[in-house]
Amino acid sequence: MYRGIEERARALYDPWAQESSDDLEGVMLLELDELEHVFEIDIDVFRFKYDPPSLVPIRRSAYKHDDVLHVLLLHGCHFCYIKDIDKCLWMSKML
Repeated sequence: MYRGIEERARALYDPWAQESSDDLEGVMLLELDELEHVFEIDIDVFRFKYDPPSLVPIRRSAYKHDDVLHVLLLHGCHFCYIKDIDKCLWMSKML
């Protein structure tokens, strides 16, 4: 039905965004449960700790779906996608 993940994500995002506020300024940490349900994906959130350098989990999913999205919480409602969690963990130990 969908040629790529981007089209599937867009098809799922559009109805969700219409139900959300018109001024979508990002996603709050408390909204991730709803996003997991809508997008049928588990979401783990990490933050970067500087001393010693490491990634610290601040939200772990209940793992109800086949796919897991790993993100880094930058601040507030701004997240950064972690493409390779193992590489990211390794790199944080190298700093």
